[in-house]
Amino acid sequence: MYRSLVAISLAVVLLAANTACNTTHAQDPMPRIQQKAELARQGVIERKQAGQDVQPLLDLMAKVQPALRAGKPNEAEAALDQVLAALKGGATQSSAPSGAAQSSASAWQSTAIEGDPDGVGIYDPSIEYTRDGSVGWMAYLSIHGPVKFGTRRYVGPYHDILLARSDDHGKSWRYVGRILQSTDGSVNDKGRSLTGVWRYEVPSLVYDPDHSGHEWKLFTHKYFWNEQNDRMPAYGWITYQDAPSPTGPWSKEVALFGAGRFPEPPYDTSVRLNNLDRSLNDILVYTEPGTLYRDHTLYVSVSGVVQTGPDRIVLFASDDHGRTWRFVNTLATRREAAQLGFKALDGSALVEVRGQVYLFASPMSSRAAHDGEVVIPFEDIAKGTLRKDASGKLAVVKRIEPEKASLTPMGAGPGDYDQHNTAGGIVMPLLDGRLVQSHKTDKVFVIMNTGQRVAD
Repeated sequence: MYRSLVAISLAVVLLAANTACNTTHAQDPMPRIQQKAELARQGVIERKQAGQDVQPLLDLMAKVQPALRAGKPNEAEAALDQVLAALKGGATQSSAPSGAAQSSASAWQSTAIEGDPDGVGIYDPSIEYTRDGSVGWMAYLSIHGPVKFGTRRYVGPYHDILLARSDDHGKSWRYVGRILQSTDGSVNDKGRSLTGVWRYEVPSLVYDPDHSGHEWKLFTHKYFWNEQNDRMPAYGWITYQDAPSPTGPWSKEVALFGAGRFPEPPYDTSVRLNNLDRSLNDILVYTEPGTLYRDHTLYVSVSGVVQTGPDRIVLFASDDHGRTWRFVNTLATRREAAQLGFKALDGSALVEVRGQVYLFASPMSSRAAHDGEVVIPFEDIAKGTLRKDASGKLAVVKRIEPEKASLTPMGAGPGDYDQHNTAGGIVMPLLDGRLVQSHKTDKVFVIMNTGQRVAD
């Protein structure tokens, strides 16, 4: 009998064994062993999905449970170290990563979308696979339009939300259609009539299998853009719509989430998120939604923007498929970002890999507005708590940095991932500085396959 059950059930076994193997030492090894077990389990399953022989790794993992039950955590950890070393191609890994694993940015590859309409480029990927993992869907931003302003020759005024499909786990994608299309418009801003464009950005696609006829849900940020004033926070909100299939038909868009005073009249939203908890009173705008459906609950994480910029990542939840909403918790603040050496954490995604939920967030640094990605496991998403290390800092298990040659002040990120996107790995948007400087192409906004996975 194929012994993949050993790998699949290992995390549960370790949690059950935690009490039995509790130690009086100053440093309890179980959290470290559990982290290694999760990395090993993910790596083995991904290798199996890629068609590789994983039986020798399973043989090693089979030694973990007996060792823990015998009160020998060192032997259990040694077996896991062997598995992780094999997954790394022979490199040793004597201890669990204390922080972020660095990615090789030079290994990144541009995500080509066959049939994608001409434009200035693509950005803001959100990936969601079907329940059986056979088909991947990507909602993404298409930037286009005839207007180019001065040296900002790469900026197009129209931002639409498009859909692509992958049948090879993210190795390739093909264009399917347009979900949302930006439109010309005008607003009356304090007595001034301003003309511009209603644009869409940062889509988040999520699958809700328990909501018949409305299984696929899309959250986006819609706002008014004017050439002189750029994006205008007073006229913007997070929209919602759903469909029985990613290809539609999509319901009429709903203005769902607003803040306190924004958007201003005559515009309004179904939910003013600031009213859900008094700790949110200073937030002016919510943006960058990340979504996850788990245990009959729909979760949405958003960036909360204050007068001085992105300030925190906040989690909300719905127990009735999006009809009503409640505040869960604040996930990450500027103080916690500063403990990691960043100005703030922005642009979140919620990702589940083999039962473990992670927060993907894009750090804001001195070199870029979005400086790649950090991955932080949840301790309990139902309570909105992230895992922390022994020093009380957020427990970053992966850090992905873009290479300096491609970096611009706009940066790279936020990214997204699905456990079935094994060929492409974590995907991340990038305004490529090399393309901007070369002036050889107007398609300078790109989405990259990093080839990285949470377990790498």
